[in-house]
Amino acid sequence: MKRFRFTFIILLLFVLLTSCGKENNFNPIIYSGNDLKIGIVGEKPKIKEKNVFFIPLTMEDISSSNFDNLDSVLYLLTKNF
Repeated sequence: MKRFRFTFIILLLFVLLTSCGKENNFNPIIYSGNDLKIGIVGEKPKIKEKNVFFIPLTMEDISSSNFDNLDSVLYLLTKNF
């Protein structure tokens, strides 16, 4: 019984220690397709892509729903806590 308990504890520690590793080499994929026009309400995010353009919108623009020249619309809510 002691041998089983010892083996179980060693295996549990091994699983816990190996599953909590942190990988520091995160390389995000950079968009390289056609130019994107994104309508945005709020502050423009900082991006690395050169072919993504943000067009500022107001809430009145959103209510008119005229987005024919845009690929996407974002509404970013930022709040300082």
